[in-house]
Amino acid sequence: MIISGTIEHIIYRNSENGYTVLELFAEKRMITVSGKFPIVGVGENLELQGELKMHPEYGVQFVAESVKVESPIDEKAIE
Repeated sequence: MIISGTIEHIIYRNSENGYTVLELFAEKRMITVSGKFPIVGVGENLELQGELKMHPEYGVQFVAESVKVESPIDEKAIE
């Protein structure tokens, strides 16, 4: 499964191994995403490949297996 969206909030980041949990606005809703990411920030656009999984404590998450940081498409995104 592939999803694309904008990072709204970074919940957790392990600086040693890149494991990150974030909220992504994609498909007209907020999706919790987890996986190993390069350094990313709020407002960046991502294309992710992975699958939805049920975390026993935190509920449904999209577990990213591959991450592509997309270039900004307009002036607002660059800011």
